[in-house]
Amino acid sequence: MIQPVRRADADATVISTISGPEKARSATAAGAHHVINHREGAPAAEIRKLAPDGVDAGRGRSLPGRPAARIGRVAGRR
Repeated sequence: MIQPVRRADADATVISTISGPEKARSATAAGAHHVINHREGAPAAEIRKLAPDGVDAGRGRSLPGRPAARIGRVAGRR
């Protein structure tokens, strides 16, 4: 999901929520600018710090047996 967002809008900042270090590495390698572990701390507060005006779009993907991966795109911000 990260790469299609980056291809569609090269100026977008991509925030990806993840569930661990391996997924953080994968999300970063795919082009996410920020990764936030949704199992630690307060992910919504962390996203608000990065995007105080909100995100332009949110996308999710569910895989069998796995929770949805959520990606927020903040247009025009890095």
